Amino acid sequence: MKFFYYFIEGSRSTYQSPFLVQLLLLLIGLIWLFRRLIILRTGGSFFAPYHIVGDTLYIQAGLICIGKRAIPFSEMRAVHVDPIHNRHGERYYAIQILRKSGLHKFFTITNNEQGKVYLEELKEALRKHGVGVRYLSKEY
Repeated sequence: MKFFYYFIEGSRSTYQSPFLVQLLLLLIGLIWLFRRLIILRTGGSFFAPYHIVGDTLYIQAGLICIGKRAIPFSEMRAVHVDPIHNRHGERYYAIQILRKSGLHKFFTITNNEQGKVYLEELKEALRKHGVGVRYLSKEY
């Protein structure tokens, strides 16, 4: 029982520190700025996971997408779509882009009404440019 008491007191004193609150606000601001710079460069909506301009797909979703976020459709070999869920029960579509150079890109789209619209738009653009789409497991 003492463990919980120490945990609660430690958490309370941690969140009262102005340095940590400022650090948290700075981190949130940097994430917002990073996303905003990506959107300004490619166009599109702030909340969209990707944006298509001409024959190039610009990935705007996630911080884990390392490297270039602009992928021409001519460099894509195939796209794998896998409906997944995280440990909290939230559902996503995991989009894996297989490139002709052997490098892969990965991003996610939420599995809600707007996410399904984004997925249909992506499938239509991929079909239009001759890129194969493959589902790795059944949809929900």
